Amino acid sequence: MAKVLQLVISGQVQRCPEKCPRSIYNIMLATWKVTPENRIPIGNALDLLHGVMSNINTYLEIQAGEVDLDSLEPPPS
Repeated sequence: MAKVLQLVISGQVQRCPEKCPRSIYNIMLATWKVTPENRIPIGNALDLLHGVMSNINTYLEIQAGEVDLDSLEPPPS
């Protein structure tokens, strides 16, 4: 954690961890802005993470044959 803090303070960011989905890394980047006004509010970051995880879980369930594709609703526009 201290390494990440030092990187953020110096204006640098940690590289995307191996096997980390880009959508999650983008949320991480949005929380690492040096200026607090430029950071995404933590509540918004949590909402985005919940959305990503919901999509990942749905994908895994589809791959496992546990979801009827006809029952899925289209994503919000």
